[in-house]
Amino acid sequence: MISEITARYTKGIPRAGRNNCYTDKSIYYDVYSERQKILLNMSINISGYYNLTLKQGELEFVDVKLDDDNELFVSPQLIENSTSRLMAPMRTLLGRYSGVLLYTIGQQNRPNAEYLLAGVSEPKETRLGYGIDNSDGRSAGRRVKGELIDAIWNNPVIQQKSINKISDLRLLITNFSVDRISDTTTKVLKHYLIEFTQDQCRKLGIPMKAVFQKDILNPTTLRWEHKNVELPVYFDGITDKPIIFVPKDIVNRQGDGSSDMGYFFRFALNYVKSNDVAMFEHVQRSGKNNTLLVKDIKASIDNTKQELSKWIVVHPGIMDEYWIASLNRIKQLTNAQIEQIVYTDRGTRAA
Repeated sequence: MISEITARYTKGIPRAGRNNCYTDKSIYYDVYSERQKILLNMSINISGYYNLTLKQGELEFVDVKLDDDNELFVSPQLIENSTSRLMAPMRTLLGRYSGVLLYTIGQQNRPNAEYLLAGVSEPKETRLGYGIDNSDGRSAGRRVKGELIDAIWNNPVIQQKSINKISDLRLLITNFSVDRISDTTTKVLKHYLIEFTQDQCRKLGIPMKAVFQKDILNPTTLRWEHKNVELPVYFDGITDKPIIFVPKDIVNRQGDGSSDMGYFFRFALNYVKSNDVAMFEHVQRSGKNNTLLVKDIKASIDNTKQELSKWIVVHPGIMDEYWIASLNRIKQLTNAQIEQIVYTDRGTRAA
């Protein structure tokens, strides 16, 4: 569909490139981007691109915009808490990968830990996250292999083996928040997300083609593989880009992750206040009759996640009780909540 539109509006423009192709990218932006907005109602979703008669409420996957930001994130907590048959193999692989990674770090086996993280980068095929401007994935990969692995490696809670879920990392590691945990989870589960995409394409009659994909984690061997797989593609006016569908039941919004982090901090703080208030005897108190206030503790903290790590090293029970207390806090998004993001243009949403 897109190629026909491009051809229609480039008729008569000289082609000077190799194999008689256009070379001036301004032609693409002039012809494709502007007319795309008119002909395709600003944004192209999966359903529109493949002429499906279904909308988000009737689809099992997130109906992402293919040409704009989709600020949704894969939530490992939703996968871990799910009881659906679809999520069962994903939940198993996520748990196995987490266990092996955290055990490897605890055993101080850095080469193996670096290998397990080697395939983690921004997954451009899902179109989720902070936008198409970062969709080459290179910067995320460099960060994971750089300061991020050092932070994970040196964290005392991980060395002490007080956590056993990869989703716990967002609570303890600086700069490892909702986007990073989403990228990591997506790459670990890429094998099953590809299978899910293929099943949906067969069900809905969406065409696929063989495309080369790097960094697919083998669920059996936990080795990263590079191979050709069948996936749907999106022609953006320049090239075919592969698409991987994401089940709508496992995504959340940026604010959901931030809210969860705030809840964890309050939970851990109250746990320590109730069980070991002596940990705060260095804190300057501002309450009436020298009462210790929450704001006093917050004012004494330079790095929240580092401070949380110190508390958990002394009181590892914080993690177990937190998971029990928060089991049902992370909710699946409704269709309406997803639609607000995938069917609304970025500029309109910001306004």
